[in-house]
Amino acid sequence: MANGILILSRVLSGWFTWSHMKEATVVLVAVGFLWSPIMNLKDYYPSRLGNTYASINEAKQVSEYITRETTPHQMVVFPFDDRVLRFFVEEQVAKKMAQIFMEENLDGLLFIGHKDIAPKNLPLVGLVKASPLSDHSFVLVQEIGDLRVHKLDVQAVPLFTTGSAPDVQSRFDLEKHSRLEVTTMPSPWTGDRRMLVIQKNGGTDFLFKSHQSKLVESEGKAGYLLSVFGRKLEQSSIAGILRSGKGEASMVFLNYMSGISREEEGRLDWFPVHPYYNFRPVPDNLELFWRIEFSIMALHNGRQEIREAFSLKDRMSYFDGFHSYLLYPES
Repeated sequence: MANGILILSRVLSGWFTWSHMKEATVVLVAVGFLWSPIMNLKDYYPSRLGNTYASINEAKQVSEYITRETTPHQMVVFPFDDRVLRFFVEEQVAKKMAQIFMEENLDGLLFIGHKDIAPKNLPLVGLVKASPLSDHSFVLVQEIGDLRVHKLDVQAVPLFTTGSAPDVQSRFDLEKHSRLEVTTMPSPWTGDRRMLVIQKNGGTDFLFKSHQSKLVESEGKAGYLLSVFGRKLEQSSIAGILRSGKGEASMVFLNYMSGISREEEGRLDWFPVHPYYNFRPVPDNLELFWRIEFSIMALHNGRQEIREAFSLKDRMSYFDGFHSYLLYPES
């Protein structure tokens, strides 16, 4: 296009003796050539980049809403990819996650995001494309500009006893597994609690199941299982809930990138992950980093047996405050 305009300018120079007439004609023709691409780009980029993200004003209002309208133990879920919303609310949400985790008290879940994103998809990050949540499990409670606040319409009931190391150990039969050695150490999150350290002998992965289980009946609207635990950031081993029955057993983490802390001088400080973390160097010493995990999965319809388990992949695995909830429909 640029070459064409240049050639046009040379041709017109032979037609017009007044230089300003030639310049005006070239400008008009160039505008005519560029008008359609400009209008297409104007429609293209907002649809690609702007429509499903919060504005600065909306994100500020959400932050005020969280402060004013939510309880200290009410979990707030938001999309990690919304960098504006994340800038204004992530630290608030991270503090809530830590408080729920340490005090083992959950007072419901709110999902906040753009109106064009289904609330069940707000937790999805990276390559995770499927959500175990149902569209029918959400109730709209607030509109803030183009953002929507939905409540997960469930009641949270603790499934087993507390997440302290002695209570968790009592739910697992250690004597049957000679390849495992379990010890405890002080929790980095709270000084009055101890966490589990599980050493696995051998290189193969091991699913360490609890000997305690419960029977749950699920009919009608979807119910869920929520697991909460702390671990070292770099470890691959995780904790969770197993359930019997046929069907898909997909699970999704809530605010997966927001529960990371770094240990410094005997305390844990919240560590915000850079929006372009995939392109930035990894910190030198990952031993100092810890993570709080919230994971949710759907129940099957009908009666099913549920039990806790550790999926052990590392030689040394660290677990703190492992506890879980049954989320059953309120209506």
